[in-house]
Amino acid sequence: MVRSIVGTLVDVGRGRRRPGDLRAVLRSGDRAKAAALAPPQGLALWEVGYEDARSSGAQSDTKP
Repeated sequence: MVRSIVGTLVDVGRGRRRPGDLRAVLRSGDRAKAAALAPPQGLALWEVGYEDARSSGAQSDTKP
């Protein structure tokens, strides 16, 4: 999924797509509407955060 998003963002940056296209792709839930996958080299997951279910809208806590 991240590679699909990054590939689409690269297309936006290169002027191949409009910035609003990313929102439409995400809302559609259809990866076929996204751009080509970005290569996996250089992509890294730095952090995962989850919203605290006890307090809506609160900042998520992450643990190293």
